[in-house]
Amino acid sequence: MSLFAEITVPVDEFALSSTLQAVPDATVDIERVIATDDDIAPYFWVATHDFAAFESAAESDETVSQLVRLDEFEDAGLYRADWTESVEPVQHAYSELNAGILEASGRREGWEIRFQFDDRSQLQSFCEFCEGAGVSFQLSRLHEIERAEPAEQYGLTPKQEEALLTAWELGFFDTPRSATLGAVADELDISKQSVSDRIRRANRNWIADALVVEPAEVTAD
Repeated sequence: MSLFAEITVPVDEFALSSTLQAVPDATVDIERVIATDDDIAPYFWVATHDFAAFESAAESDETVSQLVRLDEFEDAGLYRADWTESVEPVQHAYSELNAGILEASGRREGWEIRFQFDDRSQLQSFCEFCEGAGVSFQLSRLHEIERAEPAEQYGLTPKQEEALLTAWELGFFDTPRSATLGAVADELDISKQSVSDRIRRANRNWIADALVVEPAEVTAD
């Protein structure tokens, strides 16, 4: 039976460790991860007031290479990079266990990562690897998938569900609207670009899951 595991990792033991410490206002939300024969390449959103400082810090960050800015908006940028072997937990989860990252958020205080494991033995192997590698982590939540929860049934991640529910509760979807995108962002304590992206991807995912016969690959955040 597959498992969802939510894990907290100190910033200095995961990706972009020195970058997030050098640029304290930056937050990183991984959108998706692509694994090739040689590399693991994440696509991620960065919210910061200084993209140049973030990119400069990333150049000397041993956990990433080949950083490329793909898109830029008012307060967030979409990047692609390669994770190096320094990011041991992810390398092991993908290369050896075939586990997946459903979503991950990083900031100066640390990373919150949501994994999906095939079963408890796979999770145990991951925990043993982290302990053997000296990677400290905290398992903050664990649950088995016995049946699809309402959000998961429609292809939504917890953050997407939270964004949709908050927007609905504040009146963002009312006609006329009784809340702005900025108000939703303030309630969630994230940038307007981040909440806009979550709502857009949430709508895409549930439409693909509920209405499209052969849905395109859904994305997480």
